[in-house]
Amino acid sequence: MTEDRMSIAEWRRRLSAGETPPTKPRNKYKAVRTIYNGVGYDSKAEAARARNLDLMLSAGEIYAWFRQVKLPLGPDDTWRLDFLVFAPGPTVWLEDVKGRETPDFRRKLKLWQKYGQYELHIIKSSGTLVVPGGRMPPVT
Repeated sequence: MTEDRMSIAEWRRRLSAGETPPTKPRNKYKAVRTIYNGVGYDSKAEAARARNLDLMLSAGEIYAWFRQVKLPLGPDDTWRLDFLVFAPGPTVWLEDVKGRETPDFRRKLKLWQKYGQYELHIIKSSGTLVVPGGRMPPVT
C-alpha cells in the first residue's frame, strides 16, 4: 500500500518492527491550520481573530471584514494581509496576525511604512502594534 493509505495490519507490522509510521509534514513555523465557520485559516490565532471579527460585526462595532487581501507594496512587491476591516467613522484598517516575525515580514513592514495607505494592525499574542501607512489617501 502507499504511504498515505496504509491498512491497520501494515501499521501494526511497522510498529512491531520498530519503524515509526509516516507523519504529515508540519508547517515550518509550527502553525496549526484551523477551520472556523467552514473556512481554513493558516493558524489557530488567525481563526480566533476571524471569530473575534465576527463578534465585533454582530455587535455593530464594525461594518464588514474580508480575509486574505493582497495589496501592492511599491512598484514590484505585494503583501497578502490576513484581514481588511471596515468600521464606523468611516475607518479602514488592515490586520496581520503574527506568530513569528520573519525577515520577509520585517522587509514588507518597511515597505508598508513607505507605500501603505491605511493603518496596519500587527496582532501578536503579546498585544497589537498599530503601524500608520506611509501615505494616506486623499479625503473626498
